[in-house]
Amino acid sequence: MSFLISTHHVKNSDDLELLARNSLISERVNAKIKDHHTVDVTSCMSSLSQVGQLLQVAYASSKGSPCSEGIIKILAEYQTFIKNAVVATDSFVMGCIKAIQLHADALEVSEAGEFEEAVQMIGDCKEVAAKMVKISEALLNEADCLCSLSQKSLEEATKDATLKEDERRKFEADINEEKFYQASIISEQSSINNDIKSVSAEETSIDIFEAKSTKEERSRLEKLQKEACSRLSKSLQKSKCFDETSNSIKNAITSLDITIRTMTKIKTTFENTKIFWMGVQKQCEELEKKNKLKFLVKIASKSNSSKQKFIDDINGSGICWAALGLINIQASQSTQSIAKKVDGIIDHLPDTEEVPKMIQSISQNLLNQLEQENKQISRAY
Repeated sequence: MSFLISTHHVKNSDDLELLARNSLISERVNAKIKDHHTVDVTSCMSSLSQVGQLLQVAYASSKGSPCSEGIIKILAEYQTFIKNAVVATDSFVMGCIKAIQLHADALEVSEAGEFEEAVQMIGDCKEVAAKMVKISEALLNEADCLCSLSQKSLEEATKDATLKEDERRKFEADINEEKFYQASIISEQSSINNDIKSVSAEETSIDIFEAKSTKEERSRLEKLQKEACSRLSKSLQKSKCFDETSNSIKNAITSLDITIRTMTKIKTTFENTKIFWMGVQKQCEELEKKNKLKFLVKIASKSNSSKQKFIDDINGSGICWAALGLINIQASQSTQSIAKKVDGIIDHLPDTEEVPKMIQSISQNLLNQLEQENKQISRAY
């Protein structure tokens, strides 16, 4: 190993970015970023920017309709969510910094042959991961609230007297189909969650990101993300064929429908992120179990080459934390950019005649984002 992360002191996000972009490890960092795209919430934040515009369109199109009151509430919740997301992504970055510091300390004591202390330091990353789980869960709950409120307003909008009966039935069928899909996602994510809880010490590696169970979990999360992208893409393709209409309530329904489908995908990413960090926490806890601790120390003590392998594995784990840190720095920057625009969102509503073109423009922007995300997924396979 030509470069050890312990030679680079990381105290803040600038230090972390310098480490992650160091030419000696940048290739490995980029590979790790590709491996962990399921926890990259940057794309979520970009999508959330479009959701804000969709909600503006929905509100402007629903004036005079009973569903407009619900949309005002959604806009207020949206503003709060974006501001909370800024704090959350910053906390993700700080967590990665703490983990890198623990890995640097573990490398130093490993060089001195203190292998048990090194394992315990890596195990301490469980506290970082546990905090990441709580942050992810908070984001997920807020996204779920936005999705539920949008669903309620959409159902209210479909009762509008200006809709024809066949139009109403179609919208209601779409709503029920989306609810069914959301339930299927929850079921699969619950299954992955249960599998994480059953991880045994024998499966755990000192480089927790290279453990067999971690890779399997990552593959299953990738499939969920791929399906979520595919479904949203198909929905957006339909909206591109959107028939420009002067019927404002139809415009509101279309905007709310895209909002819900986009938020479903965002929820999938946040839930995947939560599950990922639960897996990291579990792996760290397994490291501290007495039988595993003794096993790792025994292996590392066998020879100089065993010691070097132990050190390399810790360093590899640290590089992965650097990659995750860089992912979250980018997410934080994206979120801060959106937050600057979110104040006064209710005060800048589009004119009625602008709405149809805005819906098509927003749909195209989301499709472009999905295309980039699908490329990431393809590179990971």
